[in-house]
Amino acid sequence: STPIKSSAASDVYKRQVLCITHLPQIAAMADSHFEIKKQVEGTKTTTQIHPLDEEASVRELARLLGGAQITGAVLENAREMKKLARECKE
Repeated sequence: STPIKSSAASDVYKRQVLCITHLPQIAAMADSHFEIKKQVEGTKTTTQIHPLDEEASVRELARLLGGAQITGAVLENAREMKKLARECKE
């Protein structure tokens, strides 16, 4: 049988996919990362979307992995996840 990660990765390359997730394993596979912020002021709600550079993407992945306290070990884990994701897509 085909491994899920290989099958999923090959299908994604045929399409443009927008995925909103809180799962670091899924987020690590992304080619581009964005931060989405929602603000509510009274009865008005606004949403802002900002692209993340590579280091900000690693920090956000680390936040998903480690919660409130981001340690050096969590940052290294996030970097490794992104590296493994890149290798999987090659």
